[in-house]
Amino acid sequence: MRAILRGSVLAFLLGVVSEGRLAGLPSSVRSQQVTLDVAVPDKATVVRKQGKPSLTGQLTAFNQASLTLSAVGHSEKIPLTQVQSIDFEEGGIWIEGQRLPVRFRGSKILQDLPAKAFKLGNPPKKATIALVTMSPQGLKRLLKDTQNKSYGVKKILLDSSEKMTIYIGEIE
Repeated sequence: MRAILRGSVLAFLLGVVSEGRLAGLPSSVRSQQVTLDVAVPDKATVVRKQGKPSLTGQLTAFNQASLTLSAVGHSEKIPLTQVQSIDFEEGGIWIEGQRLPVRFRGSKILQDLPAKAFKLGNPPKKATIALVTMSPQGLKRLLKDTQNKSYGVKKILLDSSEKMTIYIGEIE
């Protein structure tokens, strides 16, 4: 199962990314072009601001203005300005068309990302995170730490309607 996860969930775009290839690029270009693919668990809880009740379901859409949560044939679109956080439950992640149980090990924190950096796939089983605001040192460390490992989204904190922090965990 580990080999399936490694091969299909985590990928760095730009072909095969190597530290040598990144080192030759200016830091602004390097950080804008590197993205990280992560698995998205089936079940998400959206914690809303201002005491409104939380909602649980599958995250089915996400853009820089709103998200959509779906459950039991019903969908609700929620403006990001009303969202405090999105918590993903360990349990089920889809890998190559199969739902597999998952547990996360550890956390990596991707801070100060623009809301548009998180792109939910279609179908919403994986997402892409653009690493646009990472420092060259942070980017290099993240690339080294995540190489040949599979990661999934654990939590998204909406720091504001434009900025977010994403917690990812290595998939066991």
